[in-house]
Amino acid sequence: MESPRPDLIAPAKRPADRRRAAAAAPSLAVDRLAQMVTAALGPAQRAWLLGRKASPVDSASAMARGHARAAAATGRAQATIERILDASLDLLTAPGATDDLAAGNVDLDWAAIFWALAESAASPRKQALWAHLLAAEALAPGHCPAIALRRLSELTADDLERFDRLAAFAIKNFVARLPNEFFDRKGVSQDDILYFEELGLLRTNREMSKVFQSQNGSQYRTHLLYRDVVLRVENDDPALTLTLPCYRLTEAGARLAQLMQDVGGRTADGEFLLDLIKLLQKRGFRVHQAAILEQRGEVVSRHSDFCEMFVLATEPLPSEKKSS
Repeated sequence: MESPRPDLIAPAKRPADRRRAAAAAPSLAVDRLAQMVTAALGPAQRAWLLGRKASPVDSASAMARGHARAAAATGRAQATIERILDASLDLLTAPGATDDLAAGNVDLDWAAIFWALAESAASPRKQALWAHLLAAEALAPGHCPAIALRRLSELTADDLERFDRLAAFAIKNFVARLPNEFFDRKGVSQDDILYFEELGLLRTNREMSKVFQSQNGSQYRTHLLYRDVVLRVENDDPALTLTLPCYRLTEAGARLAQLMQDVGGRTADGEFLLDLIKLLQKRGFRVHQAAILEQRGEVVSRHSDFCEMFVLATEPLPSEKKSS
């Protein structure tokens, strides 16, 4: 039997051979590579990669291709910056937008970091997140730590989608650690939790708890603000404290979780509230719930009447039911 010719089994080593092979045998993988090259480096570099002669740029020198790539990157960054600016201006000029206007001075170093990182945002969703951060900083300078900008710039579309599922349950800088079954039902796995730790969005100590001191001298009372709901947690013993097991968000994670809630306009998750109330009742606390009607920052200026909440122990909650 005749042995295969070496040139048929060995990969092409010359640039011209690679380009001809890519042009002659296009595939999904090559198409994906071309998409990434076009998005990041420009059409001139894509044409060079595929070895096509669609325009005079394709046969230009490496220096000319470099200039074309730089021009494409500059144009793309400029278009992204202008989309973010347009969206930010729309947010700041919307009715009632300046109700949360706070005193403070613009941090020019923060602004420089912002634009250096934001200009690379490729997806409309990520550009919207950058726009909301910019508008929030204009309303309240110092509202967003620079580390949150760096973390946002490092997140892919898949990262954002995964973190958004956990951010739905964030209360300020923590997420109450309900049974794993609850988070599984909501699309948040324990592997996701580990991954968020690696990304710097969650603190790594798994045994963390959050302690809530009483806000009242005659009895124990504290409040939890979760999206459009406020929970009043009470017990007759004034010396009692509430301790909740939780996932603690980093400073960057807390700011990005709040950002995702703000952008999504998300209301409170009913199943999460029921499970949280059940956990609080098991610890001996009474829970009253009210709807937030007006809020500025962390201050609730108007809410509905409080209504005491009960969860019957005999009726398992959705997160405790085994999936069939």
